[in-house]
Amino acid sequence: MGARLPVALVSLAFLIFFYLTLLREFSARTAIAATAILATSAGWVTYSFAAITDLLMSATLGAAMLLALFDTRRSRTGFQGVMGSPTGYIVGALLGLSILAKGFVPLVLFFPAFLVARGKRITSMIGCIAVAAPWYVLCLIRNGSVFWNDFFWKHHVERFLSPSLQHVQPFWYYIPVLLAGLFPWTPLALLLFSPKTYDDARVRFLTLWLLYALVFFSAAQNKLPGYVLPLMPALVITLAAGLDRQSTSPFGAQWLLALSALSLMILPTLAAALPTPCFPAFRSLRFTSPSLRRCSSSRSLWRRGFWDGGATAPLRL
Repeated sequence: MGARLPVALVSLAFLIFFYLTLLREFSARTAIAATAILATSAGWVTYSFAAITDLLMSATLGAAMLLALFDTRRSRTGFQGVMGSPTGYIVGALLGLSILAKGFVPLVLFFPAFLVARGKRITSMIGCIAVAAPWYVLCLIRNGSVFWNDFFWKHHVERFLSPSLQHVQPFWYYIPVLLAGLFPWTPLALLLFSPKTYDDARVRFLTLWLLYALVFFSAAQNKLPGYVLPLMPALVITLAAGLDRQSTSPFGAQWLLALSALSLMILPTLAAALPTPCFPAFRSLRFTSPSLRRCSSSRSLWRRGFWDGGATAPLRL
């Protein structure tokens, strides 16, 4: 419990930050939908209760990307200057924390955001180096080449290029992993095939970033499910934007949400297959007729409670 509590608290803090950022940048409906999908998706919930650093890296990297891409507000002090926006220091500090959590992979994932983060590039580099460099330098001084050879060459280069670590999977491995990680919202992935989803330039950028990150991880020889957890925030933003675009024609959205609700019928089986620490309370779940009736009514719930009732209607249900 003690080892998992900090991870759960970081997850909660990121979800609050995630919602507030999307509320400012997108519509309230998109912010609510994206946060709800992420907070209840199997992948995010599982790693929020695991005493490993995948969630810590994903949350800090996700926060850094959100600030780099979406925080275009000027400093209240009016300071901009040659160095760029002071927000860049926060971006860099968050990126540095993600590097401390999981190594140098966040640098590769953050690179596209770095290219478009106008006014934050220099300050983000300074912040990242200030946070991450001291620990790595001290480890190198203390342990010498042994640290560098094991940490960098074995767990970065060899993990990407060599099958020696025995986690080899096919190139397409992460597609079903991401779909499973979205559970119970997996049916919403069909929104990725709707042109309306990509009307917003910000969503188009996130989609291109998702493809970039997915190809990068898929090209690696060794693959584990947690590696693609950093993709989840961008993916749910894209799906939530797609739902919002369906507001003028809610029929499709209603059916996708109904399918998502019906997929909960396999939750007890799924929970039984997962490690006990992940969902200990879910093992006692039973689905009765009232539960199924609630699932089958989700289409009308979506129509009356979300689109017609306003963005905050789901919070009253």
